[in-house]
This record gives sequence, C-alpha cells and structure tokens, in this order.
Amino acid sequence: MKRSDAIAIIEREQSKGRFESELDTAIGIALHALKEPREMCCGGCQRFTDEDANGVGWCEEHDREAYCDEPPCGYFE
Repeated sequence: MKRSDAIAIIEREQSKGRFESELDTAIGIALHALKEPREMCCGGCQRFTDEDANGVGWCEEHDREAYCDEPPCGYFE
C-alpha cells in the first residue's frame, strides 16, 4: 500500500467520527506521522527546547541535551 493510499483511508474512516476519543487521538498521531514523517523526530517534539543553529537543544522529558534529528522517544508530543 502506498503512503498516500493509507492517508486517504485513515482520513475517510476518521471523518466518520465513530472512534472513541482515545483511539481517535492515537489515529490522529499516526496520520500526522504519515503526512509529515520529517516532523517525527526530537526537533518536532513540544518537549524539545532551546535549539541552536546546529540543531542541538534540550529534551525537557529526559532532562538532557538532544539533537533535532534524533528519532522520537515514547514521550513525543
């Protein structure tokens, strides 16, 4: 299945509004990852702050230095 087909199917099913709130949220996150895969890294997380010109910032969740292109952790927002 192509990514564009998966996006279309998810959007179609989600628009029917028949999912529980928690499932709808999870589907929304998955849909965003499909639409904008480059944003699914530390640099796209709300907990990533104080990024400098080199892509180095601070992970507020893990209280450590992080790089914007690192893969997301389980706390990605």
